[in-house]
Amino acid sequence: MAQTILLFRINRDKYAVIQNVCRTLGIRIIDVARKDYSQKLGTLAQIQGFTREAKNMMVGISGRNADFFGNEFGSGGCISGRI
Repeated sequence: MAQTILLFRINRDKYAVIQNVCRTLGIRIIDVARKDYSQKLGTLAQIQGFTREAKNMMVGISGRNADFFGNEFGSGGCISGRI
């Protein structure tokens, strides 16, 4: 397995320095997006056997807005989706 560095919120100047060093040493860089922060490190590093976990988001709506969303989306006031 190749050596890998996961980068989280690195500014451009530091990223360029890290990239040059890693390129020289043959180290792979993975720039982790903020949306992926909740994933397991094995998934982020693309290690075989780890899979990306889907995020579930449930939004409950009640009152006057439930009728609007129920009519628009046919969900009866509850919207569910995978992010």
